[in-house]
Amino acid sequence: MIVTMAKEERFQIRATAEQRALLERASAITGNSLSSFMLSASIREAEETILDQRIFTLDDEAFERQLAQFTQDPNAKARLEKLLSRKSSWEN
Repeated sequence: MIVTMAKEERFQIRATAEQRALLERASAITGNSLSSFMLSASIREAEETILDQRIFTLDDEAFERQLAQFTQDPNAKARLEKLLSRKSSWEN
């Protein structure tokens, strides 16, 4: 069974004629309405922006220090499992 949530919010944006034409062309290619295409694209971009704030990189030395902290802390595994089991902020 497919559950559809009512869409209660409305957004208004301004665009140039060229921008609108590009969006309409892309939405037609995907077989979606312009509104649906724009909403999907916006949601994907929002999720990526949020994820970019949560992902970080370490050089080899910093990674080894961090790994050592995890392996020395007896509660680290439980806390890490709890963190990884949480829903993303856009899923709440």
